[in-house]
Amino acid sequence: MLASYNQTPSTNKPGEDRAKTRNIPALALGAGDAASATLVSSPNSQAGIVQFIDSANESLDIEQMSYPLEWKVASSPSITSSSVQNPAITALIAAARRGTTVRVLLNDDNSFAHPKPDNPDGDLSDGVGKQTNQKTVDYLNQLAATDSLKIEARIVNISAVEITYIHNKGMIADGQRSFISSINGTQNSVMNNREIAINLESAEGAAYYKTAFDFDWNQSERNRSSEIPGFNILFQAFQNLVSAL
Repeated sequence: MLASYNQTPSTNKPGEDRAKTRNIPALALGAGDAASATLVSSPNSQAGIVQFIDSANESLDIEQMSYPLEWKVASSPSITSSSVQNPAITALIAAARRGTTVRVLLNDDNSFAHPKPDNPDGDLSDGVGKQTNQKTVDYLNQLAATDSLKIEARIVNISAVEITYIHNKGMIADGQRSFISSINGTQNSVMNNREIAINLESAEGAAYYKTAFDFDWNQSERNRSSEIPGFNILFQAFQNLVSAL
């Protein structure tokens, strides 16, 4: 044992001092041992993020505020640019291809969207609020279906979870390691911003964060209609036909 942590449980609920309180009680604080705690920092945190994803063999859970499918790269010194796949998404797909079960829970883009007449998709920079998360969810679920991969992606149900938006930027690997982070999945956050993450090797820590992730995940039903157009309508028609027989 290289380190240990012990926190006194709080009796307060998030928002208790505000006008509106949550019906969902706060997750009790935990205690446990940590074999190691390694810092990963931005700018240039890409290697540490990908290394954590690459370390997952059995399971990988990711909860993120913003997780765009693509990053932009300059094709020449001119203004012209092209896009490449987000390195973190490339890494999690590779993890699924080697047999890792991957779950990705992303923020609802609409929680950050501020439409304007000349910008109906939202006015925030770096892809936030422009349906970037929905595109990622659709892509990962379609890839899982076509390639028979153990990936499932969902958009959080902020009403059911009783939050305004996901501000978390974390990962859990194999029930043993947690990536506790301020680093978004955006190119700017990974490559340019001043951000910090802790790669925590602790079974107790991973179990604590998995409890929170599982609650958010289970409250956020998978929206199959976004990944398979017309599927729900077809399925309902089939159910009606069976009921009529």
